[in-house]
Amino acid sequence: LFAMAAGAMALLVAVLLLRLQVQAGVTFWIVLVVLSLGFFGVGFTRGEAGPLVGSLLLDQVLDLVLAGGGLFGAALVFWLTGSRRDAAVQATTPAGPNLGPQPIPPPEE
Repeated sequence: LFAMAAGAMALLVAVLLLRLQVQAGVTFWIVLVVLSLGFFGVGFTRGEAGPLVGSLLLDQVLDLVLAGGGLFGAALVFWLTGSRRDAAVQATTPAGPNLGPQPIPPPEE
């Protein structure tokens, strides 16, 4: 039941990020972080014995590693594509009070 809730939360985050038109690569990494943290929480409810690292199960430690990797991946994608996206937005933003598309002037001869 808790795993299903973690999956539903990841789906909601994915839909929200897609509606906000966040870059596809960033969306993937953020959903990976949400899923990893959700399954990290699920690890506390499991009643089975497993290999421990300190007071955490080994799969919880791996979930934290995946979450950290997801944050790193999202930051990397945002950093590598952010400047190009900003330049593209500035190049397509029309100047002046009229925010609609501007007509292209005919070439001068």
